[in-house]
Amino acid sequence: MALPNNISSPLGRQIHVILAEELATVTVERIVKEKCQKIGKTPDTIAPEDLTKLVPLLMGPVLLFCKKENAQIIKGKLDKLIPSAKP
Repeated sequence: MALPNNISSPLGRQIHVILAEELATVTVERIVKEKCQKIGKTPDTIAPEDLTKLVPLLMGPVLLFCKKENAQIIKGKLDKLIPSAKP
């Protein structure tokens, strides 16, 4: 699994690495770019607070391309990137 050199955001790279555990790099790049655009961001500009909107969008294609068990593992890893709600 190659690390994405073209993504300057550490969060964008983390998402790419998590998805690339099960999906081809070219597929990951297209999915992340497209889903970031849907929330008005790019892989370089996403922030932790964007993940509550982004993760559900990413999971649609993940569920299409992965076994259900593997998709659940990916979702768990992505969910860990979401900052906890503060009281």
